[in-house]
Amino acid sequence: MVHISTLSILSHNFTLATYTMWANQHALILQDSGWHATHLQWGVNVTAPPETSGLSNWVHFPIPTPTIIAGQSVEATTAYVRLETGPQASITSITVYDGESPILIVNSDISGSLKTYTWEIPKVAISYGVGIDAQIKFSGIDPDQAFAGFVGAGVSFSVV
Repeated sequence: MVHISTLSILSHNFTLATYTMWANQHALILQDSGWHATHLQWGVNVTAPPETSGLSNWVHFPIPTPTIIAGQSVEATTAYVRLETGPQASITSITVYDGESPILIVNSDISGSLKTYTWEIPKVAISYGVGIDAQIKFSGIDPDQAFAGFVGAGVSFSVV
């Protein structure tokens, strides 16, 4: 999605462009290969083996990232994750990275029905590529209750 608007300030025209890039559920990467990702038509359900109840681990979304557009730097402005959890799971942290550097860290307690969560990112020029990581914590072992379902993750970018 691209939004373009023009500002006129003191007789100078500036064109502002905002790009939103999403990675769908098929891009999800498990940090722990012992956890399970079940690909469904609408998303991916992440579950953990029973012996990992009470533990947490991460999933990762690589986000398609423009770093220069028409010779101009690009800033990340907003992060999105669309997800749901069962009653024995929660998302305890969201981290957005530019390369190896975190640009947003959110400690959270997200659980419940399918929803798109949104966070503003402090203004910073993007250099290397953006990834969104979500930390999942399971409090039980029932696969019908202990799951996190992801539809996708995205970031909005603005040309600066």
